[in-house]
Amino acid sequence: MATANTLAPYTSKDVYKFFYTHVDGDTYKCRCGNKRQQKLSSGYANLVSHVISSHPDWKTTISNASNQLTLAPLNSKKAVNIYKCLEWIIMDNHEHSFFDKPLVRKNTNLSPITDDTVRKYMQRITIAVEQKIIAILPDSFGLILDGWSFGGTHYYGVFANFLADKGNTVLLAFSPLCDETAFTAENLKEFLDSTLRIYGKSLDNVKFLVMDNESTNQKLSRITGIAMIGCASHRLNLAVNNYLHDNSYDDVLDKLNVLMKKLGSLKQAANLRRQTSLRPIIRNCTRWSSTYAMVQRYSEIKQFLNKSDPALVDHIPSASEDLRLSHLLETMSKIQSVTLTLQSNDTTMSDARTLFDGLIELHPSMRHHLSATAKIVSTPEFENSVVRANDRVLKHSDEVLLKSLNLIQDAVGPIPCSKDVMDFLT
Repeated sequence: MATANTLAPYTSKDVYKFFYTHVDGDTYKCRCGNKRQQKLSSGYANLVSHVISSHPDWKTTISNASNQLTLAPLNSKKAVNIYKCLEWIIMDNHEHSFFDKPLVRKNTNLSPITDDTVRKYMQRITIAVEQKIIAILPDSFGLILDGWSFGGTHYYGVFANFLADKGNTVLLAFSPLCDETAFTAENLKEFLDSTLRIYGKSLDNVKFLVMDNESTNQKLSRITGIAMIGCASHRLNLAVNNYLHDNSYDDVLDKLNVLMKKLGSLKQAANLRRQTSLRPIIRNCTRWSSTYAMVQRYSEIKQFLNKSDPALVDHIPSASEDLRLSHLLETMSKIQSVTLTLQSNDTTMSDARTLFDGLIELHPSMRHHLSATAKIVSTPEFENSVVRANDRVLKHSDEVLLKSLNLIQDAVGPIPCSKDVMDFLT
């Protein structure tokens, strides 16, 4: 007997309506010609069992029919109500049972929907969106990957990047790995394979990968044979953390971090609130920008600190440490401007190269992570070809490489289609 999980995201009634037409009495004819008996007052079990056993790809068949079952007309009151309920839940990050709350039901003009209804239509929307992505996803595209951990689970976001009118980036998946116990390049490859199959694609369609520069990602590039572009922000983060260590800032920053934790205690937080609305900021060692935020916040609240307080006296920076932190803040303010520029949608790889070269000139020790030939760069030839494409100074070797990846068309001059490459890869 088919269960709700077996049929999800569809219902028995959905399957019946899609596959069957009424003949007479309790007789119904499937699309394949098979006739089945079923009293609809008792449900659809006999009809559905035939579809599951005789049409193993029945979900794909329904999905490919432009989701006519799952998407109600936009001008129907029911569709508008469901849309507004889903929009409220999703955009404000409410739980699925949001409309089960008495006060929500009392204070909205929307017809409440249940947890099961929310899940049902979110699944249907997912299928509809997947079909739209299938329709626009070309045969050649790049993948952008990033990871995020929350609540003991590590999620991967996978985006496809490809040429459209002005370039396009769409989310393909946001999910844990298939095997959450081993974060290996092989498991990541399996995850990408399964994701791409949803859209009728494979890794053969992927021409480049954009990822953090960690060893697992670099191995993924090697075992798939796909060129990798390392995340510029990740390289900068490594370079700055290395700079802080090489210039002996670790001790004073650790001391300052302890101070910020002390200031977050109930008593100290109350004392601080009496004088300023500013709150202490604790450092996250994996992100250098949090170090900048911590030092900047210290410069703003140090005038309010009670230097004779026994709970704080051992943790407040000395005069010489305070001077060092002031100099560091000046340096980090310049680096922070680079960080913000890298996060702009208008920044090209050529722009990033220029910014990195400028930082290397100011701080030569950063060359280890930021130079064009740094060991951390997985595929320097590819990245340098893209940078030259951004600058419209392609060499013949660049043409050959980028053309082999279907990123440019046949050469028509000394700088072929470099504008297309720039739009495609930035």
